[in-house]
Amino acid sequence: MDRHLEAIRERLAETIFPMLPPEAEFAREQAAFVLMALDLVRAVHPHAYRYEVVERHEYAAALGDLLALGATDHEAVAGHEAVAGHEAAAGHEAAAGHEAAAGHEAAAGHEAAAGHEAAAGHEAAAAIAGPEPRADEASIPLAALAEGNRALKTAVTQLFEALCAEGGAAADRAREVMRGLAVRQVARERALFASTGYTQSDTSLAELLADRAPSGG
Repeated sequence: MDRHLEAIRERLAETIFPMLPPEAEFAREQAAFVLMALDLVRAVHPHAYRYEVVERHEYAAALGDLLALGATDHEAVAGHEAVAGHEAAAGHEAAAGHEAAAGHEAAAGHEAAAGHEAAAGHEAAAAIAGPEPRADEASIPLAALAEGNRALKTAVTQLFEALCAEGGAAADRAREVMRGLAVRQVARERALFASTGYTQSDTSLAELLADRAPSGG
């Protein structure tokens, strides 16, 4: 994907942009905006899935904290159940992915057995030693994950508003939960758009997302 984006950017920057006449200021501004947008996509695309995974765990944890404070918002509970449904579907997809991965590994094994050159053996060993994802990793489509996150955020907002309306200690605790959630969300978004120059971040997006690695499901 990155190579495709790079090729598109090169065509725009090296072929199309220079052909725009100097007096076409608006067209040149729009072309520059497209180039900036492509640079942003190239910068964040490698982290897009991880970003949604971190947000899923962040907002699911916040929803659990708010539910524990005693609110009874039915839509929030429904949002929690919807997340469980996504996870169940992911389990089925993960099983299918595991079988497919096993098939690929078996094919690779036959090819490796047929290889007699030492160089091929070294390359195979280096490939095996590289980072290895779980068989069920990224089994939920990115669009489905993002949609589930939107549902989670809606549920969190509704539950937070219900707790604040009730007042008391539960409302104060709910504000603490949301304050921490907002601080981490802003940090991610600042790092996300740092490549555009519109925001600044002392920590890279990759580092932020790695720091929020979930310890469990």
